[in-house]
This record gives sequence, C-alpha cells and structure tokens, in this order.
Amino acid sequence: MKVNSVISLMLICLFASCNKDESSKIPTIYIAGYEYGGANNIAKYWKDGKEVALTNGTRWAEAYSIFVVGNDVYVAGTEENSRGIDLAKYWKNGVPVALSNEEFKSSKATDIFVVGNDVYVAGSEFNGLTREAKYWKNGVAVALTDGLQTSEATAIVVFSNDIYIAGQETGKGSNRVAKYWKNGQSISLTSGATDSYASDIFVDAKGVYVAGAEVKSINNTNKYIAQYWKNGVAVPLSSSSSSVSSITVVGDDVYLTGDESNGTKDIIKYWKNGIGFSLTDDTSYSSSYDIGVVGSDVYVVGGENTLVGYQVAKYWKNGKIISLTNGATGSTATAIFIK
Repeated sequence: MKVNSVISLMLICLFASCNKDESSKIPTIYIAGYEYGGANNIAKYWKDGKEVALTNGTRWAEAYSIFVVGNDVYVAGTEENSRGIDLAKYWKNGVPVALSNEEFKSSKATDIFVVGNDVYVAGSEFNGLTREAKYWKNGVAVALTDGLQTSEATAIVVFSNDIYIAGQETGKGSNRVAKYWKNGQSISLTSGATDSYASDIFVDAKGVYVAGAEVKSINNTNKYIAQYWKNGVAVPLSSSSSSVSSITVVGDDVYLTGDESNGTKDIIKYWKNGIGFSLTDDTSYSSSYDIGVVGSDVYVVGGENTLVGYQVAKYWKNGKIISLTNGATGSTATAIFIK
C-alpha cells in the first residue's frame, strides 16, 4: 500500500489554510492482514486495533492491501474457491467483490487504489501457461504483458489520471526484471543481467519512486540488495542481504521499510532518506510489509515470530511495538492506511 490520505491532506494544505483542529486531529489507523482460525487463515483488518473479519474461516483467505475513502473501507486479497484455488477479490465494507471467476486458474490481488468511484486493483492471474501481471479497473481485467513470460504486478497508484503499476517480468534468461508500467507502457528498471524485483511504487509531482531489490556482487558473493529507483536511477540502501517492501514520500523525505540480514537473522528496518533504523534485533525472525507516515510519526506493519515459531501481527509506531492479536495463533499485518 502505498499512499494514504495524509498525503492528500498535505497537498490540500498547500493550497488552502488548514485550521489547528484539522492538522492536530488523532489519525485513524487501518491495518490489513490475516490470522489463522484453526483450519484456515482469515482475511481481516484492524481499525485502531479492533479487528474486523472479512471471511469466516471455512476457506483459506488473506488480505494484502487496504484503502479508505470517506466511510468506505476497501481491502484487496485472495480467497480459495471450493476447489482450493486462490482467487483475487476485494471487499468493500466487508462485502466481497470477485475479480476472477476462473474455476481452475489461480489469481491474486496484491494492491488496491481508489479514485472517486473507480476501484483499481493490481495483481496477477494464471493464464494456462504462466502467471501474468494485470490490473482490474472496476472489475475489468487489463493484461500488462503478452503472457509468454512469468510476470507480477505488486502495487498500483493513480496520479493525474495516469495509472502506474510496479512489478517484475522474467526476461530473456531466467532473471526477473524490475519494472513499472505507466498506462500500460512498460519501463524496465534493470537490464536483467541479475535477478531483480519491484515491490512498491509512489508517484508525486517530482517523479516516480519504485522500491525493490536487485542481486549484486558484494565481496564476491551475490546478494539481494535493497534499493529504490527515483525516475529510473537506482539508490542502494544497504550493502548486506536485504529487501524493501514499501515506500512512501512526504515532502522531500523518502521513507521505506524492509528487512536486512545481520548475518544471523533478518532485522526489520526502515530508512529515511537512506539512513536505516532497526526495529527488531536477532532474538526472533521478523518481517515488515508496509510503512505509513503522519507528521513526525512513522508506522511500520509486519510480524514477529514467537518462541514456538509462528508469526504474530504487529506494528511499530516510532519504534514502539504494538501487537494486534493475543498471539495464540499465527497472524500477519500486511498493509496500513492512515486517515
């Protein structure tokens, strides 16, 4: 996820005076994710820590992205059909909207963005040969590739009526090529000489920011290195094995979240303008999936493993950890929207 209404508020305040009450109000925190329900994962979201289940647990389901407009809450994810095939869908105020009716072909919805009455969802679908990147606008699918090579769409943003989608596509060899599409036009971010991927995208008047990672040789060892591209120019974030899952930009400040190996375990980190801040240590395995910023407050969502081995959904506000469940079963927080 990928952009939130805080950015919109900031833009509005540039052109109209915002009163003290508007600028200092307590934000509402929406977090998407899923929790194991005894037989299957249950797609859900939390509003200020209070959970809202989107499925009943009879079939496996997961939520990956959340977007809020007014009083309407949109959540994108997947749910199995009666044959055990994952199908892309989104929920509007808890009501499911199917994006694929293919009974035997799996699909996945990874990100959602709403403009007015238009609902945009990024994802992928199996076409009988391979997985194909696509997006849906108001339920109508639009393929982003010719479907001959494996591809995925991971994130979507609409800016000034243009549709931007991040993802990756397998090149002529076996390596994935990180890229984004603008109105269906593919823009590659790497040459394909090594493997790379794009996990998120942010667009403003200053440019296109894409988060991801690329395999590079560090001390004669190939490693995935976290980085982002601004207008196509790569900005590395680490020299250790690392990944980036999300990016957001506030003014001139670029925030990202991801994981970095300390040689023993992956540590959750976020970066502000290239400077890294660790949120966990090497006492447990952990992963982060999304980042949101309000004023000086930085929110990171993800999960941290318990002593018995399963992950528990959590978020960090300015480094302080807040659990979203009681930890009795496995759970993961995947996306945040701040309103």
